[in-house]
Parts: sequence; structure tokens; C-alpha cells
Amino acid sequence: MGLPYQSVDVVAKQVPMELKMTLKRALEVSPELKRMYDSDPQVTELIDTALKVEGMPRHASTHAAGVVITPEPTDYYLPLATNDGLPVTQFNMTEIEELGLLKMDFLGLRTLTVIRDAEAAIQKKDPSFSIQKLDYDDAATYKMLGQGETEGVFQLESSGMKQVLVGLQPQNLEDVIALISLYRPGPMDSSPTYLRNRHEPDKISYKTPQLAHILDVTNGCIVYQEQVMQIFRELAGFSFGQADNVRRAMSKKEARGDGGRTRAFCPWLHRAGPRMPGLCRQWHLRESCQRDLR
Repeated sequence: MGLPYQSVDVVAKQVPMELKMTLKRALEVSPELKRMYDSDPQVTELIDTALKVEGMPRHASTHAAGVVITPEPTDYYLPLATNDGLPVTQFNMTEIEELGLLKMDFLGLRTLTVIRDAEAAIQKKDPSFSIQKLDYDDAATYKMLGQGETEGVFQLESSGMKQVLVGLQPQNLEDVIALISLYRPGPMDSSPTYLRNRHEPDKISYKTPQLAHILDVTNGCIVYQEQVMQIFRELAGFSFGQADNVRRAMSKKEARGDGGRTRAFCPWLHRAGPRMPGLCRQWHLRESCQRDLR
């Protein structure tokens, strides 16, 4: 439009700095912006043009590690483009999966290079040393972790993780794996229960005995997606594919379709009768089920 930056900047500063703010709402809540829009033809054209492109993608991004694998040349299945000289798909990962194509994430980890270089340095003095021969039950290592001495240790060096390590006092590799899985939004809510059950195993309880062999390794808490899948398969009779759909919905925070899964899950629990004490009979779960079953 050929407008100078200063003129556009004056208009932009009238848009309130609030989450989920839109231009339409800005015109409603900002009297000055509305005045400029009504009185200045250039501002009117600017905002009308911006309203047409608002919400559209600004650019085409590339997944950092996603690779699409196809039996025939990829352009037989997908439209392609180039980004920084590399071929990329014009469909996003969700559309690619809906087409039935395989997308794999191949992640590079600098820590593995550090470990390899450290191993090579040690072997100069001790040729027999091998990272493959290290003892996973080394007491000194777990003592170090329990003291929060984890500077430079991949995924364990944040201040919050150090506090959790000190609180848990890990004794084996399973403890460390569970902590890394717990230390993220959602599962983090189970951290206090996990720590309590770890130190006071007599307080571990299950909604139904059928959960014991699934959750015993994580002190009675659901930590892994695989545990959710196993619960749906064993307690609700889901197939592997159906259980994996639940996992996908959880990992991608997809709300759509959950009602159907609840309808499939809850009646099965009710039919199970006395073999399934708890679960949907709990008031909050029962209410949720009744709401989805309406």
C-alpha cells in the first residue's frame, strides 16, 4: 500500500495487547482505533485489507525432523515445494497421516556426540573402557542425582527437575525415566502423588485391581501413553488401533471424537459389574459419562 512505517505503527499501537485479540474486537474496544478507522480513508483501507488476511499463515514452515516415507516417488502422492533448497511437502503432518502415509521424526541429539567424544577421550588412557559396559545400577550415580548434581545432564539439569530429583531420591533407571515423563504439563499434576507413593508404598491404591499390574512400575500413577493404551485394551476391550487413536487424541490434545470413545468405554465398564469397583461409579467420572451419553 506504500504507507510509511511510522503511520502504520501509530495504528498498530491502538490494538490492545491482549491474548486472542482480533482486529474486529479491537475496533469495538479501542475508541481511538475506531475514530481513526472512521475518519482516515488510508486507515480504513489498511484495516479492511488486514481483516481479509488476518489469521492466514504468514509463511510455510518446515518440520525440524519430519521425514515422509512413501513406496513410490513422493510427488506421486503429494504436492511438493522447496524450502531452503530442500524438497518439502505442501501438506501438513495431519493431512499426511490422513492419507495413510508414514511420517517419522528422526531427531538429532548433540548429547550423543558429547558421550561419544568423552568415551574416545577416556579410551586414550583406558582402551578397555566402553560406554556399553557401564552399570545401570551404580549407587554413586544415583546418589549424585539424588543430591541434584545434574549440571550438563540431558533433561535433568533444570532447577525444577533438580528439586524433584532431590525429593524422589532415585534408586534405579526406571525412577529417572518416570521423572522425565512426569516433568511436563499434565502428567506433572501426578508428581506429588508419585513421590508420596514412592516413599510410602502402603498408600498406593487402585480404582480397580485390574490396574495393579499396569501401574505398579510407576507407583500407582498413570505416567506413560502406553499405560493408557493398555488400560483401554484390557479394561474396555479396545483393539490396538482403537487404543492408539486415544493416545493420538491425548498427545495432540484433540477434543473432537472423545465423546464417541467415552460412549464405547463407559458402557463396557458398567457391564463388567462387580469385577470393576470404582471407575465410572465415581461421581465425577459417572457425570462425565452421562453427559457424553446424552
